Amino acid sequence: MNMIANKTTEKVRMVGLSTAMANGTDVADWFGVPKHYFFNFRPHVRPVPIKIYFDGFSDKHYCPRMATMNNQLITVLRSLVTEDQYLFL
Repeated sequence: MNMIANKTTEKVRMVGLSTAMANGTDVADWFGVPKHYFFNFRPHVRPVPIKIYFDGFSDKHYCPRMATMNNQLITVLRSLVTEDQYLFL
């Protein structure tokens, strides 16, 4: 989209939305958004509360560490799903 916007004389509007994004300013920079047009709403002003968790993994090698992280993620996701929700893994 950035390439198309740069090659055309027409203005292009891009809208980026996310429920949670750790690198919102990086994405805004990539979109070419001026600082005064970037809005980052903090967790306490959200209509739906967001919970942030951090887990550490001690595996030193990439593949075992990724396997451990994936297994932990599946366990956490399954614990959060209610009866009326679906989780496809």
